[in-house]
Amino acid sequence: MSLPLLRTYATTTVALLNGTFARLYPDLKTQRVDLSERNAIVTGSNVGLGLEAALELARMGARVILACRNQEKAQAAREQILEAVPKAQIEVWSIDTSDNDSVRAFAEKWAKQEPASKRRLDILINNAGALSNAKATSKQGHEFTYATNVLGAFVLTLSLLRFMPENARVVWTSSIALLGAYPVRPDNLDDQAYLGSLREGKRYPVTHALQLYMNSKASMALLSRVLAKRLKSPGIVSLAVNPGAVRTSIWRRPGYGDVSISALGARWIDVIGIRPQQGGQPLVFAAVDPSAAALSGQYLDRNVPRWMPWWHDDVENDDAVFAQVEKDAGITLEQALKQK
Repeated sequence: MSLPLLRTYATTTVALLNGTFARLYPDLKTQRVDLSERNAIVTGSNVGLGLEAALELARMGARVILACRNQEKAQAAREQILEAVPKAQIEVWSIDTSDNDSVRAFAEKWAKQEPASKRRLDILINNAGALSNAKATSKQGHEFTYATNVLGAFVLTLSLLRFMPENARVVWTSSIALLGAYPVRPDNLDDQAYLGSLREGKRYPVTHALQLYMNSKASMALLSRVLAKRLKSPGIVSLAVNPGAVRTSIWRRPGYGDVSISALGARWIDVIGIRPQQGGQPLVFAAVDPSAAALSGQYLDRNVPRWMPWWHDDVENDDAVFAQVEKDAGITLEQALKQK
C-alpha cells in the first residue's frame, strides 16, 4: 500500500473517531455578545455551518452579509434567518470564491457602500468550501479545490483588510483533516504535478480528492497563522477553526460534477456527525468571544488550541508558502496594508 493511501486512510480513521466521540461531548455554547452596529460577512452561508454561524451573528444584532455563489439558496437562507430573527439585518451578496475576479468585484462593491459605517468590517468568516472529485481549474487556471477553499478566501481577506478596525476577526473554516495533509510547500499548493496528466473533467480516485481537501484545510490554517503574526500591529485577529465532523452537504455534493465522492462516507457522517448548529458554534466563538482575541494565530478544536503538524513550525517555509499564495492571488499583504 502506498504512503499517500496510508496517510489518507489514517487521517480518515482519526477524523471518524473524532466525529464518533464528538456526539458524546456536551454542546458548545458561545457567550452572547452585543453586535449592534457591527458588520459581518460569512461566505458559503446558504446552508450548513455558514448558515448557522450567520444566524447566530444575526441574533446578536450584527448586520450579516450572506456571501454566496448560489443566489437562490442564499435568498432561501435569508428567509430562514428572518423567520427566526424577524428584525435581523440580512443581505445577500453574490460571490464565487473559485474566481478571483468575482471576489474582487465583491470587494469593490463593499468599498462603494454608503454611509461609511457600512464599509467597516468587524467579522469575516471564510467558510465557503469545495470537495472536488474530478479535475477542474478555476478561471485563473488554479486547481479548483485550492482556488475555492484557499485562494478565494485569501484574496477576499486582503481585499477587505483596509476596512477592518482594530480587533476585527478573520475566521478560517479549517478541519481536523489537516492532520493528513502533505507538508504544504510553495511548489505543491496547486498539486499540478498530478493534475497535469488529467484532462478537464476527468474523475480521479477518492484518495486524491480527499488529499486535495486535506491540503487545502492545512493551507488555510497555515495562512491564518502567518497572517495573525503579521497583523499584530493593526490588531486584527485571525483564527483557524475545526468545526468537527458535521452533517453537511459537502459530503454529498462535491463542488465539481455534483456527484458524491463516497456514498458510504456520507452515510457514515449522517450517523456519527454533529448537527450543523453545533458545528457553527466554534466559528461564532472565534468571531465574537472576547477570550478568543488572545488566541490569534491558533488552530482551534472545540474552542481550544490544538497542535498542528510538525511542518507548521517551519517559519521559513510558512513565509515562502504565504509569498506563493500572494503571487497566485495577485495581491500582497504589504499592498493591502498600504490601503488602510
